[in-house]
Amino acid sequence: SVRESYTHFAAWCITSAPLILGFDLTNATAYNEVYPIVTNALALEINQQWAGHPGALAVSALENFTTHNGTTTVTTFPVWQIWHKPLLPKQGKKTEAVLLINLSEEQRKVHLTYADVQPKLGDNVTATDVWTGNSVQMGIGSTTFSLAPHDSRFLVLQAANTTALLLK
Repeated sequence: SVRESYTHFAAWCITSAPLILGFDLTNATAYNEVYPIVTNALALEINQQWAGHPGALAVSALENFTTHNGTTTVTTFPVWQIWHKPLLPKQGKKTEAVLLINLSEEQRKVHLTYADVQPKLGDNVTATDVWTGNSVQMGIGSTTFSLAPHDSRFLVLQAANTTALLLK
């Protein structure tokens, strides 16, 4: 699905992976579906930016689900994951890319606690949605997002006050 394409591309971006297009470029339907994804300037900036770390898994759900491949192979996955990648500071404030992923087949609430991804962000952050560029309303210390199956939320978090200035 298109939502899964957003999630998949975001996962490559937040882990600083090489970005390679893997579809038939002559297929106009596929091209038109993925073009806004693979040309998103902020997603590409997150992928290419180096602030000392390539990005990594921050936290996973304790609840798991199991998949079967039709034979005897069984694989267990957490129902959701949160990935993070440090970014270069903006206006002298700590900045972090965050990707929340619902891996399951059900709607899930994913609770993002800022200290889980970067304690130096502090409790008061501003957030930008990577795909839309819009500001996202954030709570103090944490925010809960509702994600459809296989959906994600790709954000850039920034410390909102001077108490969480860039400290190494």
